[in-house]
Amino acid sequence: METTPQPRCPLCLEPRSFLVFEKEGFSHLGCPGCGSLYLFPPPTPEDLDALYQSESSRPQCQGCWETEPVHMRALWRRCLNGVDQLVGKGPLLDVGCGSGQFLSFAESLGWKELFGLELSPLAASRAREISDATIDEEGFLQKEFGSMQFHAITLWSVFEHFPSPDHVLQKCHRLLKPGGVLVIDTPHGQGLSLRLFKEKTVVVTPPEHIVYPSLSGMKTILERTQFTPQALETSIIYLGQIASAAEAVPSSRRTAPGTTYSRWYTHLTQSRLFLFAMHAANHLLRLLRLGDQLTVIAVKR
Repeated sequence: METTPQPRCPLCLEPRSFLVFEKEGFSHLGCPGCGSLYLFPPPTPEDLDALYQSESSRPQCQGCWETEPVHMRALWRRCLNGVDQLVGKGPLLDVGCGSGQFLSFAESLGWKELFGLELSPLAASRAREISDATIDEEGFLQKEFGSMQFHAITLWSVFEHFPSPDHVLQKCHRLLKPGGVLVIDTPHGQGLSLRLFKEKTVVVTPPEHIVYPSLSGMKTILERTQFTPQALETSIIYLGQIASAAEAVPSSRRTAPGTTYSRWYTHLTQSRLFLFAMHAANHLLRLLRLGDQLTVIAVKR
């Protein structure tokens, strides 16, 4: 006799939960133990593979592939410099590399042995065009790496896509050399946008996004999977959230739906003053722990 699956926090394993909101028929539960947010029941790995590989059903984050992430470069540089200081410029694996923008940026800083995994054929093709990295169209948990060991593994806006984050971190631990570095950047379950806008937040895209860790939840799962955090902080306010608010404002000169974000992003990130203001805002968000993104640099124990 089959038992009905019961919710349990994927980060701290707390069995208690409460409903925070529903969206598109999916329940999003809060954890009273660590404050993380998660989708329940989660989609199966097969469902997710079909989503990412389907030409007729693009992942909802595809807009990120089309936009040059200027506002992320400072964070990318800081994380890569941190990895270099800890373990040196060795083989680096970018899980869910999208169109290869991070890998191309790493190349510009002198990284040579670069590898990417990307389930979307369209994004993988673009990644090969803009970088010299080796790109495979396979899932991380399914990919066989043989005896290869990496100096660093990065997951930029990818961790939230996995139904079983424990399995992901365990595999990262196996693939990293002793002292190797894990970098994760993922939506923050206690970030300002999720607190204010809940299901209307731009990153709430079921069934694609499954887990929204809190700082406490992320620290717990890292320690459980034998990683030592070197940095655990939050930053960034979603520019897409600002654009969504602007999209809702009536205008006689409204452009086609969905174009507001691209226009806002291009305009804002071309301004040095705006980028300086974002740098100052990120410093404040790190202090208040209210940033929309949670960033981790952790070392394999």
